[in-house]
Amino acid sequence: MEEKMNITHHYDEEADILYIDFGSNEPCFTEDIDGVVMLEIGWFSKLPRGIKVIGPKAHHMKSFNFQLIIRKCRDLLRNQAKQIENQESYLQEFLKNKFKELALS
Repeated sequence: MEEKMNITHHYDEEADILYIDFGSNEPCFTEDIDGVVMLEIGWFSKLPRGIKVIGPKAHHMKSFNFQLIIRKCRDLLRNQAKQIENQESYLQEFLKNKFKELALS
């Protein structure tokens, strides 16, 4: 069964910033998407962890480019999957050898 993300949000009226969080406590860095939308990316996982929208009221935004954000998130997820795939044979060999060592000791 597919698990849903625990998405929460908070609007800081004083700063005019909309925070959207994907439910991770991982430290993040921010990548500027278009000067208004910032994507929070996990420092270790390199996965999307949230979105900041700077000045939605000041920019009179009724909506923003959802497709651009989703495309960027999808690219990050694909890149992560490629990295895992590239390491898969190494990890299998490492685990096999480590379990052999443990069985012999």
